[in-house]
Amino acid sequence: MGCTIKDIAKDTNLSLATISKYLNNKKISDENREKIRKSIEKLGYVPNIQAQTLRSKSTNTIAILLPEISDYFWGEVCNYVETYMRNNGYSTLIISYNDEIDNPEKICQQIISTHIAGVIILPQNKGTQPIAKVLKQHNIPTVSIDQRLPDIDIDSVTSNNYQSSFDVIQYFVRHCHKRIAVLSRDTGNTSIEERVHGIQDACKKLNISSHDFHIYNCDLTTNNMRDTIKKIFSAAEHPTAVFALTFDLTLLMIQHLDSLHLKIPYDFSLISFDDAEIFRAYNPPITVVEQNKRDISIHAGELLLQRLHGDFSHFPCNLEISTEFIERESVIVANKMM
Repeated sequence: MGCTIKDIAKDTNLSLATISKYLNNKKISDENREKIRKSIEKLGYVPNIQAQTLRSKSTNTIAILLPEISDYFWGEVCNYVETYMRNNGYSTLIISYNDEIDNPEKICQQIISTHIAGVIILPQNKGTQPIAKVLKQHNIPTVSIDQRLPDIDIDSVTSNNYQSSFDVIQYFVRHCHKRIAVLSRDTGNTSIEERVHGIQDACKKLNISSHDFHIYNCDLTTNNMRDTIKKIFSAAEHPTAVFALTFDLTLLMIQHLDSLHLKIPYDFSLISFDDAEIFRAYNPPITVVEQNKRDISIHAGELLLQRLHGDFSHFPCNLEISTEFIERESVIVANKMM
């Protein structure tokens, strides 16, 4: 017969009520929480999720809150999260939202009414924060993927955006590029903000002057991108390198190059933060910083499972997952350009 909460109570000299509070994510002292966590690990206790569901009216279902905006990143993440949670006895419900028009209480009421056990949220931008706050108020374990949500204590799993972008500037400089343009988006996205910060610090360290380094905030419209590209390359000493901070900015940019008579890498070198299948097929293939969506998703699932089992040690936990720099053919040494 497997370990029961009576065995944990005996091992820790704590009451059954205290063990039950721990397992049901209720407040107990940090000292008792750590005792129970160690006992569970030592004795190999596995919670009876079905019994917990009957007692607490929660289910073994987690929700993924997904922005309504289309993004290839979300599809892969949802697949990895769903697979991981299914392998650990949980089903997954995907709920789309628009943080500009949806009432946070309404979204959370849908989660509460269906007795969702926990939530993985994929923020659209900082406007998602009110939703996360309501979830926290209702004691629903929540993990944020891809972005941190400032001013609220919830777990998050992101890429190491700062260091990855810092390294891109160093890579450009090693290829003799000192005039650099950055394509960004002014969306209140914390991950993009971290990338910009990494770029700015790298430029300072490498003595790239403000005259030679520019950040262009773009929106995802054809006319805006076309005008931005014209502006970038209209100067006599235009940038020799461009770093696009999202895959959709990269995609929109390369769609206009032929009509503007620009060719990679001879008119400028290009690196994209995030990969896409078309970047591998493009001529030349685009050098990218690739986020590890599988590891991000699995670590988010592990964190959520830990909280669902009542372990709130190291809370809030903010994990950064390393990216992969994939060198292709879109960057050449600056003095070899036409």
